[in-house]
Amino acid sequence: MSIKTLRKRIALVAVSALGVGLLSVAPASAATGDLTLESNGGAASANATVTSGKSFGLISGAGAVTTSTAVMYDTGTLSIHMDETNTGSNTVVSVTGGIITSYAGSPTLTGLNTIGIADNGGDFAFLVKPNAAGTLVVIKSYTGATAVTSTSGGTLKDTLTVTVTTAASAGTFSAANSFVNLHTAAASAAVTSNADTANANLVANGGAGYIRFSLNDANNLSMSTSTVISASATGGAVVSLNGTTFSTAISGTYGGTYGTVYVAQGVANTAATTTVTISVNGATWATKSLTIVGDVNKIELSDASRLKRSASNTGAFYLTVTDAAGNLINGITPSVTAGSINASVISVTPVITASSLPTGQTAECSATRGTSTITYTYTNARNQLITSNALPVVCAGSPYTYTASLDATSYAQGGIAELTISAKDSQGNAVSDYHTLGSVSAASISITCGSQLTAVTAPAYTDTFTNGAAKYKFTVGTTAGSYNCVVDLKDYNDATTPQAAITVPYSIKGDGGVSNAEVLAAIVKLIASINKQIKALQKSLRR
Repeated sequence: MSIKTLRKRIALVAVSALGVGLLSVAPASAATGDLTLESNGGAASANATVTSGKSFGLISGAGAVTTSTAVMYDTGTLSIHMDETNTGSNTVVSVTGGIITSYAGSPTLTGLNTIGIADNGGDFAFLVKPNAAGTLVVIKSYTGATAVTSTSGGTLKDTLTVTVTTAASAGTFSAANSFVNLHTAAASAAVTSNADTANANLVANGGAGYIRFSLNDANNLSMSTSTVISASATGGAVVSLNGTTFSTAISGTYGGTYGTVYVAQGVANTAATTTVTISVNGATWATKSLTIVGDVNKIELSDASRLKRSASNTGAFYLTVTDAAGNLINGITPSVTAGSINASVISVTPVITASSLPTGQTAECSATRGTSTITYTYTNARNQLITSNALPVVCAGSPYTYTASLDATSYAQGGIAELTISAKDSQGNAVSDYHTLGSVSAASISITCGSQLTAVTAPAYTDTFTNGAAKYKFTVGTTAGSYNCVVDLKDYNDATTPQAAITVPYSIKGDGGVSNAEVLAAIVKLIASINKQIKALQKSLRR
């Protein structure tokens, strides 16, 4: 097969000089000016070809060179080939930071830093050695150059930037190139992120926490299997490198690609809040904090809502489960006691604790209004029966009547007013917390308070009552006078609910605490007093 018809190959390379195997990817088709970085393979040859990889000392690279990077040792050599398939086009390569040591394919070499081929002369190959460690070798290809001896007039096609390092850098641990994170399972592949998995720092009673890691050197290569990895734990926790043998401090050798530090309780069923410190070859590298919860010690029920009759109510009340240290415990499903069920509360469904917050529970009410006292129990890992507090839960009716009131009859300019809308069922009890001000649309309610009360949060028809009331804050305006709030819950104004819109009057005081209405009243009173005095004077003059 001729060089001209050969399709381009792409390769990624590991360090052959250190005995590391070759890593390659699939080939791709070539185009004019495309550079291909050949893989490690054998000693460099002065007669480089495009069919045989001649690079050595190459640490990493990208076979498809277009704006790519690579890393190599200062003792290594790069083997590169370039495609030239267009008739009438000069293709030129320039090298900075290194020199061209040999070439093949009938190109024209100008000095040691520029090589080119004219017209449709076919592909060519060349070898490049770096000048020194700590520098960059930059290889660029140009198409359509004015001549084969210069890049002048050409269009930049590919760029390969190669970082040059020393062999002594191999095996030097690099924290920047290494990764560690908290996870819910042990590592099974190379770790490539420092991002912790959500809630992986919270460990169940009797379970294990997992700190996964991958160690790389300054060249981003895996550290050797002789690398020493150590870990220690505080706060009553123990650690392990194999998940079997645990101690407060452990040490072992690296697996070569990835590893895991296992974290567990030092004493069974006992909470532990710990900081785990990981060291590499004796030097501290990373720390991770975890909380391992203990056995269930307390069950608490709280925040009961007034439930809706003839309905299953989610968030009816809330469950919190803690250990002896007060840590919230996830994954616990208690049992409801038989005495919690009656003619009103006909069922209670315990919901498993699933987060670090109190968990809403579900209770179903019959059509009968009434109260039930809910109690939960749970048998913990030590075979102890834990019983919750007794929580009263009410099954309430729907709105039948409603009232509205302000927290004052008169307000100072710029003050705060609070409007309370209260609703009761047909028996005069506060309605359930699941009923809303309206049921169909925004048009089902109308709550207005004139131009001088501005709602902090505007009332909405989807707002629910809490203990039979809905409360709203308003900022008070600056214009003194008398005004009204009008509250109209239209869903509850019908033939079966003898209710109409409610008007709530209020006033705003003027400067100095005297309102316009008060000033007007004073003027009227003064005029009346004057009229009275005039009549008295007229009466005395007639005598």
